[in-house]
Order: sequence, then C-alpha cells, then structure tokens
Amino acid sequence: MKKVICLETKEVFESSVRASEWLNCSRQAVNSHLKGKTKRCCGYHFMYYEVDNKELQKVLDLLLGGENE
Repeated sequence: MKKVICLETKEVFESSVRASEWLNCSRQAVNSHLKGKTKRCCGYHFMYYEVDNKELQKVLDLLLGGENE
C-alpha cells in the first residue's frame, strides 16, 4: 500500500483506507481523487506520499510559503 498525504493538514496516512477512515468516506472516493478523477475528496486535496517526491516538496513549499527551504 502507498502512503498518502493531505495537502491541507500535512497529515500522512499509511494508505488511502486510513485517509478514508479519517474523512469518514469511501476508499473509492479517495482513490478516485488520487487518480485525478475528482478535484477534491470531501473538501481536501491528497496525493501519494513518497519521501523523495520532488513534486510533493514543491507543493508543500507553496502551501507553507517556503518554510521547508
């Protein structure tokens, strides 16, 4: 299973199942969002979390105003 991160809260979940439990929605809703089929899931943005993910770092830098530099 892949980890996912909520971009608004910066919370990392062990899987889309855990994220769906936190949101109290279906796993399919989270997975549809992760696949780009929806813009948001329950008002939140998620993406797969990888430690070396340069794209994730760019997004976090934008959201945090460059605090991670």
